[in-house]
Amino acid sequence: QDFYPSYDQAPGLKQKCWSHLIRDARDLAEKKKPPPEAKDFHEGLQKIFRDAKEALKQLSTEDERNSVYAAFVNRLKSFATKGWQHYDIKLLANRALKYSDELFTFVLIPEVEPTNNHAERALRSCVVQNKIWGCHRTNDGAKRRDILMSVIGTMKQQGKNLLSGGKEHILKALA
Repeated sequence: QDFYPSYDQAPGLKQKCWSHLIRDARDLAEKKKPPPEAKDFHEGLQKIFRDAKEALKQLSTEDERNSVYAAFVNRLKSFATKGWQHYDIKLLANRALKYSDELFTFVLIPEVEPTNNHAERALRSCVVQNKIWGCHRTNDGAKRRDILMSVIGTMKQQGKNLLSGGKEHILKALA
């Protein structure tokens, strides 16, 4: 998940996207006049993320995952509260602190991806098509397009052929 506050109220475990956090830190470090501590902040986040992914390879039991999860949450909290001076770095540090429990869900549940890159790639064609087509004239038209794109995407993920079996799925979803 991105760091949009509207996601905060959603129930259940969440995995916030490391790519977004690291990208925002990198963007600060690569500014024309970056904050003096931006490079250290960016590299520190990258190291924590790399270490967590590497540690994941060594874990086999739920107890091990819980212990390593707690250690990385604490490590990130310690890093985020290091006393960063620049306003923009403080904002990112506060984001990391606020969501530290949700940045390491992938350690607890190995099947969970630490980024939402896969989901964003899956949505990319919908976004591009929407830019080409423009907006819909009615809410009902937008809803039907969303359903159609969802059915097409689901069938593609399941390896099913839209042309041979898609009609039933689309009619069912639109009903």
